[in-house]
Amino acid sequence: MRHQEITEIKDVYEEADLSYSDFTNCMNVETIFSDCMIVDCDFVGLDSALQLNEVTARNSDFTGATMSMSTFKDVDLSYSIMVSAELDHSTFEGVTLKEADLRNSFFKYCLMPKVDFSGADLRGADFTGADLRDADFRDAKLQGAIFSEADLRGANFEGAITNSSTRFERAIEPPRNLEGRFSTIGYISLYH
Repeated sequence: MRHQEITEIKDVYEEADLSYSDFTNCMNVETIFSDCMIVDCDFVGLDSALQLNEVTARNSDFTGATMSMSTFKDVDLSYSIMVSAELDHSTFEGVTLKEADLRNSFFKYCLMPKVDFSGADLRGADFTGADLRDADFRDAKLQGAIFSEADLRGANFEGAITNSSTRFERAIEPPRNLEGRFSTIGYISLYH
């Protein structure tokens, strides 16, 4: 299917199938997607606070997007790309980021309880001060990820890959016996 190029992003999209659309470099103060399909879309360089409710956005590309203070509720972002995306102070409820590429992205002070990060690439991601209670990090790549001051109560790190740059300073209930796989050096920093 060919991409539909979107030159100006609207304020609200409801019950729409926008799959394969190109929103590259679009800007808006806030954009709402409600009960939409936005599969295989390009949001590269997007600059907009988003409100996504009951959205399927698998395989979409948000590389370099600035989406701080966004809200994601019941959203499937599996296999999506969010490399170097800025999502600080955003809220994620009922969100799946399974096997997503989230390298070097910023999730500072986000509310992300029960988010599914299983198998995701989170190398270099910054979760400083984030609420990650009961989040699922099984088999995630966490080399260089920062969890300083994050709330990790009940989070599952089974099989996660870490290294000496993975940080958990002042985190609430950091993983004590991380039984994951370790790359190269083989230890994590709990206190720095």
